[in-house]
Amino acid sequence: MVIGLVQIECWDWLLIDISRITKDYNRLLNRSETSINYYYDREVLTEYQKYFGRLVLSFHKNGAYVTLGGNRLDDFIVKEILAHSFTNDKFPGYDKVNVSWKDLSRLLENKEWKSVLENQKGIYLLSDTLTGKKYVGAAYGEARLLGRWRDYIKNGHGGNKKLKPFLFDYIKENFRFTILEIFKNSTNDDHVIERERWWMNVLQTRREFGYNE
Repeated sequence: MVIGLVQIECWDWLLIDISRITKDYNRLLNRSETSINYYYDREVLTEYQKYFGRLVLSFHKNGAYVTLGGNRLDDFIVKEILAHSFTNDKFPGYDKVNVSWKDLSRLLENKEWKSVLENQKGIYLLSDTLTGKKYVGAAYGEARLLGRWRDYIKNGHGGNKKLKPFLFDYIKENFRFTILEIFKNSTNDDHVIERERWWMNVLQTRREFGYNE
């Protein structure tokens, strides 16, 4: 039997495979300083598939090798079974946000994403990946960036005049969300609006390049 795990935290491992070896060729496929890869045929044990991507195990690994014998199974401790398949949804930092509508709809339910977005005013950018056109927006109302982006998840256009003609499915398939600039909560709203206009001018989103009015 082969059990496949990937490391997701310092001592946490995610189950990704449990298979039965159907033919062992009794030779190495390759070998490196950190792994040994054997050559064999396998068959996935489907009765365990419901746990793939959901079962998290705790294990303190000593040494460099990632291939372990069956005698180490008792060293693994079940930490949790996730309600849904694991996704690496850690917030990457405001300057690294660049997500699709579909990903954003999921991320806005993530506790960490909700916390960081609702505590910052900001200037954001919507990009139409099909046409290349952009929309610059400002978030300074209730729940700041979180509240503003929830509007787009709710109806696609977020109340923006030039986006309303688009079918909701078009926005779901073609729009991406990026943060251009952030401000602390105490920042005056007028300053945020001023910066929004500045970005519109820089990116020329009021002309043929974008969807701003």
